[in-house]
Amino acid sequence: MPTILISSMGSTAAQNLARILTGQTGWRTIGGDMESAHGGLGLCDVDVRLPRGDDSCYAATAKAMMEAHQAQLFVPVMEPELLAMCSFASEAVVVSKFRAVSTARSKKRQNIAFESAGLRPIAEVEARWTGKIMFARPDFGTGSRGALLIRSETELTQHQQSHPDSIYCEYLDGSEFSFDGFVDQTGTLRGLISRRRIEVRNGLAVKSEIVATPSTVIDGIRALVMQEEVRGFFNVQAIQVGQDFFFHDFNPRPGGAMYLSFVGGLPPDLLLTAWMNEGPWPVCEPRVGAKLFRRYENIVLETPS
Repeated sequence: MPTILISSMGSTAAQNLARILTGQTGWRTIGGDMESAHGGLGLCDVDVRLPRGDDSCYAATAKAMMEAHQAQLFVPVMEPELLAMCSFASEAVVVSKFRAVSTARSKKRQNIAFESAGLRPIAEVEARWTGKIMFARPDFGTGSRGALLIRSETELTQHQQSHPDSIYCEYLDGSEFSFDGFVDQTGTLRGLISRRRIEVRNGLAVKSEIVATPSTVIDGIRALVMQEEVRGFFNVQAIQVGQDFFFHDFNPRPGGAMYLSFVGGLPPDLLLTAWMNEGPWPVCEPRVGAKLFRRYENIVLETPS
């Protein structure tokens, strides 16, 4: 029975992975988090404490925890943990190289990477009001935190004063897509599932549907993960307008709504088994039409007696 350590169990991304692996696939799961009480308590076979991802002892503690619990694999989930572990990418640590983690931290770098891979990014625009709605995002930030629609010259002026590090893009009214995948240690794309984001709240998809991957984006995504040295799970996001896709986000880690892809054609147990060289790489066929309606965890802690 393989054992895996998963970090940031308070996050939905970690909970999704743990839920798939625990009790269904024969894996033993160790759930780590810097908080003793978090939303993922009880999802794993064992719960442990890890330091903050930006703590200087994080990597050493994670390795010690793996040894103590005889874990063959470790999947770090959040950005500080990726930075702490990216130099240790191996058969035992499922994490992308520093280049991918560094690119993902900056929206400007992401746009350069998209273009280099042959994927069209959402166009950046000058920070001046032209009468058209704009989309503002901090250059450095996680997910959609700090993202905002600018609908007037007054809003633009106020936003520039309070968020001087933001970049501004044209606003596109189209369908939102997420592309979830897995990359092996050589940079080879081993699975890709496409989700149409039906309903999004605060940047997170709460309703999604699996669709066939558009042929026009496959080569670009394959080039992106190779050039950026992605390893393990990843997610890229785009907006479709007509027949064109405009890319705007890149995450070299498990995503918050990736559960649908896990059950719909991107099996993490088989992919991780192949990562350890203990099984063949699976054929990842999408369950087109499968839908996810996302809900949150409710954890009740009794008062100590």
